[in-house]
Amino acid sequence: MRWPSSSARTGRTSPETSGRSCPATSSLARLARSRDEPLWRTRSLLRITCECPTYSHTAAIWQSDISQAAAASIDAFAYNLGSESWQQDRLTDALNQAQALGNGFKFFLSLDMSVLRSATASNAVNLQNIVKKFVRHPNYLQYRGLPLVSTFAGENARFGQANAQLGWLNAFKNPLAAAGYPIFFMPVTTGPDQAYIHNSGGKPYMPAISPFFFTHYGRNR
Repeated sequence: MRWPSSSARTGRTSPETSGRSCPATSSLARLARSRDEPLWRTRSLLRITCECPTYSHTAAIWQSDISQAAAASIDAFAYNLGSESWQQDRLTDALNQAQALGNGFKFFLSLDMSVLRSATASNAVNLQNIVKKFVRHPNYLQYRGLPLVSTFAGENARFGQANAQLGWLNAFKNPLAAAGYPIFFMPVTTGPDQAYIHNSGGKPYMPAISPFFFTHYGRNR
């Protein structure tokens, strides 16, 4: 079983921008039923949309976003988190508002590796600390009893290792588990794409994209 990438995302605005970014389109992730799955999820289809908030995202805005998403049968937001410190503050706000609403809505991290650094082991430690900060919140999404963590554009992150897979495993996932924070990490792989190509009988292959991929950088762009 493989989760699709949460790469559908919106453009992030700066702290000085007062406008809100618009949520990206929902992506559907099929999950196999398992006795290890959390009791709050009763459907075999988990609906996810990616949320990139602005600096000025308030508690009232989060309540509105979460309530509207839940009413549309969306189960969780993938929170696209970059390098600005205020983005972690907004995720804290989001999780707390979800808990206050009490509708079972969840969030999970999508680490934006297009802006987060990934050249050294110390960069991986920074990501570990981010994960530790959020994954034990009651409204953080769990899959098979583990907090789910994903990335955007993480296929080139090595953290000083020989390749990306070793980097994510040796510098990120394994140290988290050793510290008492095991995670369900979406693998960085093109395996499913290669499987389609191998079995296509020579037919052209085009990977899926999000048709409603949307960016908003403010009033003038």
